[in-house]
Amino acid sequence: MFAAGIDTLESILDLPCGYGRVLRHLRSAFPDARITACDIDRGGVDFCAATFGATPAYSHEEPAKIPLAGSYDLIWVGSLLTHLNSRAAIEFLELFRANLSSQGLLVFTIHGREVADRLRADPAKYGFDPETVSVMLQQHAVAGFGYANYPIATANVGQNYGISLASPCWVYQVMEKMPNTRLVAYTEKGWDGHQDVATFTPG
Repeated sequence: MFAAGIDTLESILDLPCGYGRVLRHLRSAFPDARITACDIDRGGVDFCAATFGATPAYSHEEPAKIPLAGSYDLIWVGSLLTHLNSRAAIEFLELFRANLSSQGLLVFTIHGREVADRLRADPAKYGFDPETVSVMLQQHAVAGFGYANYPIATANVGQNYGISLASPCWVYQVMEKMPNTRLVAYTEKGWDGHQDVATFTPG
């Protein structure tokens, strides 16, 4: 937050909010902030609106169809891009950048080297066979991004949902193509010792 030159947050977006595992802490830390809870799971959105006084917004597989108010001081994206292919991940990042305030922070998580190592050691833990994981790891090694759909479609999210791997270089390359955007921080295993955390701000 201080890296963006602001000392308070007036408007926050949590997408995907789920049933408020992070949003409840955001509400506690910033009791006066306007918080928007957004998820493709409408039950989770409704719960966050009723329990934490959040503004509800229902997500969509197509980012352009998500009704966001814009100008958020903080956009928190925990474990969304980790399940999307590169095209969808970039589209969501572009959506978040377009809805960020002039001094806001976009904080999102991705699967980095830790998850690649976990997949390599035990593909079945993530629901994949060794051949699929081998292809994903090869994609990651060559292009900086690897992806595979889950073997079975997951409720509420359709077919285009699985596991992705992304390198810091891929993150930086995406950021370079966004106008007036600066990478503030990148922390490997920054979320629960599992997912990497990247932070963007306008600049």
